[in-house]
Amino acid sequence: MTPILAAILMGGRLPAADVSLPFTSPKGLIVVQTEGNDGKPLRMLVDTGAQRTVVDRAVAESLKLERGEDVRARGAGGSVDAWWAKGLHLQGLGEAPLEAVVLPLEGIGKAIGTPIDVILGQDVIGKRVMEIDRASGKVTFGTRPAIVPSSATVVSLVLRGGRPYLRATVVGPTGRATPADLLLDTGSDTAAELAQPYADEVGLPTKPDPNGRSIMGVGGIVPIRLADLKEIRVGREIVPSQDVRVFHRPVDAAGDGDGRVGNGFLSNYKVTIDGPGLKLVLTPIRKESS
Repeated sequence: MTPILAAILMGGRLPAADVSLPFTSPKGLIVVQTEGNDGKPLRMLVDTGAQRTVVDRAVAESLKLERGEDVRARGAGGSVDAWWAKGLHLQGLGEAPLEAVVLPLEGIGKAIGTPIDVILGQDVIGKRVMEIDRASGKVTFGTRPAIVPSSATVVSLVLRGGRPYLRATVVGPTGRATPADLLLDTGSDTAAELAQPYADEVGLPTKPDPNGRSIMGVGGIVPIRLADLKEIRVGREIVPSQDVRVFHRPVDAAGDGDGRVGNGFLSNYKVTIDGPGLKLVLTPIRKESS
């Protein structure tokens, strides 16, 4: 499941204070809870693959958010009708009201087994230093530069349309290594996914998933294929070949470059995503606890 929105605009301001929120991991994703305009709890999916924050249509109506212009939003499953909403407040995560995209999120909630009211996107996440600490079960949205332990791997990030990408290395079945620009996507439950056009370009054989698996994203369901490769390298860290999927429908249709890395890989680490500093810090959990 990968909710990914098209590029529209970046905006909004954030407070100086740090905020830590406990999270749950339905289907391996990161879901936190905060309060909205009316003081009632909102369940938020933390998604660096979403350029803008999204609010569920029913939630937007219940909060009586001001309706703006209609738009088309693109996701992993295609395009859907959407509209802008003004005046969204997320406690602890914004000085000023946010402008959010309004979409029905019921399908995503059903796919992961828990209702989702808001998808927290890069317009908020990208202005903070976000730490996902599975040992404490908390996500911290901070302002201080990322701390880099000696055991950590640091990977540079670049922004495309407001979303973070990293340079990885794909090692094919013959040992040939080719670069790949992958979206850093905390809204994905998979370890790594490659776009079919990228696999074709670099000569990676692909085949249908024997289990017929697919993913649910904004816009619908996308079938999965598997790639014949040895591994993907992210800095000095490794994504094993059995954890890599390929989209039969080109991932690039949602603007994802050569593919993405998600929580199936990130869950092995204490993860710090330094938005202002444009770097990813991966501290292996096994080394921290030793």
